[in-house]
Amino acid sequence: MDIVLAVFAWRRGWKAWALLPIGIAFFTSFFIGASGVSGGGAVALFLLIALAELSTLGLMVAKPRVSKQADYKPSPVEAAPANATIDKPPALLPVTQVSPMAIAKLVLPDGGEITIDAPIKAIGRTDFDETLSPEDLNYISRQHLVISTENDKYFIEDINSTNGTRANGTDIRGKSRQELKDGDRIKIADVVELTFVV
Repeated sequence: MDIVLAVFAWRRGWKAWALLPIGIAFFTSFFIGASGVSGGGAVALFLLIALAELSTLGLMVAKPRVSKQADYKPSPVEAAPANATIDKPPALLPVTQVSPMAIAKLVLPDGGEITIDAPIKAIGRTDFDETLSPEDLNYISRQHLVISTENDKYFIEDINSTNGTRANGTDIRGKSRQELKDGDRIKIADVVELTFVV
């Protein structure tokens, strides 16, 4: 019976704790037997230990163990999809928008477009779901780079991506933001090349 209860307690989230009552009961019974106590006192003590063990396991089965991770709530940045715009600029990107922004775009190899329609636009893996194979998508970070605008100029910055970004053949990973001009070529993780068009 105690083994069955331990299995159920294990499945209810108690894991190794479910084995503790069995271990305590076994070692206590072993030491009582080894100490030479016999008769009615030994039997009563054995029954008391068994009752305590079964009660503890029963409580474990009745009340599942709550993990501390159940209270975890993702931050707004984690919860946002990769192609969502960032509400606040990263600390390294001072942005002062003085005039209305012209709409630019990134042209994909298949002719598709990613519109740069916000002062700061994060580009990441989900922007290429319909363009790249699942194997190639693995090389692109969830949020890979940011394109920002300031005074009608556009800038690109790799945001600590795993596999880097090249602008016109120059690796920009770990560098400050670089200005973009019409026709510039952007290579993401060496798996897809985009053309910047204003």
